Amino acid sequence: MTRIHGYGAYPQVQTSGDTFNINSGIGLPVLLFYCEICGYVESYVGPKTGYWDLDHPSPSIISPEQFETVAFDALQSASEILKISNLRRNVRLRFPNGQDVEYDAIAESNAGVVIFEVKSTASRHHIESGAAQLSRLIALYRKNSPETPIAGAYLVIPAMSNANIENLSFPVLKVNPSTSTIINLGETL
Repeated sequence: MTRIHGYGAYPQVQTSGDTFNINSGIGLPVLLFYCEICGYVESYVGPKTGYWDLDHPSPSIISPEQFETVAFDALQSASEILKISNLRRNVRLRFPNGQDVEYDAIAESNAGVVIFEVKSTASRHHIESGAAQLSRLIALYRKNSPETPIAGAYLVIPAMSNANIENLSFPVLKVNPSTSTIINLGETL
């Protein structure tokens, strides 16, 4: 996912009878991300600090970038159990057709590459869209790099998710942001 720099906003809409007024002085600042492949857009409430700076977020809020870092650290720590090596983050590949595609993380295994899609929000909608995005990323990789087999693919989400992850086409790894560990590693493998 590519971040749109700066902040967007969801302004407050005030209604009165059949009329409405958009009040841009009240609302939510949001961080916006988009997928260059499919056009999917994600938004997250901006950190609630006095100066809206991601470098100084409120302690109770973890930004999408921070969760991706925590998730990468957790994957790195579990690389021996996952049987992966050469784990790389934010891998941008240029395929023969000239298309640039960014993968959240790619690793190597004895059987081929392993692809990871990280979702910092773990609602059912985000998990399903992450699975769809992972399917597209796999299809692109297979089409453009047929000489390298795909050994596996995982969705990586926050551990605090209570969304139902049954019946997904990919295994889901749940990361505890406080400890940078994958909490369901044993039951997922």
